[in-house]
Amino acid sequence: MTRPPTPRGQVSLATIAARMRLMRVASGQVDLTKIMVTTSEVNRPGLQLTGYTQHFNHDRLQIIGWTETAYLSELDPATRAAAVDVG
Repeated sequence: MTRPPTPRGQVSLATIAARMRLMRVASGQVDLTKIMVTTSEVNRPGLQLTGYTQHFNHDRLQIIGWTETAYLSELDPATRAAAVDVG
């Protein structure tokens, strides 16, 4: 399976969030206008939330949807914190 080419342009994360009418961006107090997205590929980190992080692409946007949110809500607080730890 081949990947589509990465677009040559870039767009701010603030623009993407506004166009997608996102409820919340898990970035804390970061200025989203300063974060530039340079790839059109996204990731829904279902497997990564369970601990499987091999082949994880850190340069992609991470989209946490209803399925991922439901999974995380079933975890105890310590397990949930470990699942979303990006450090």
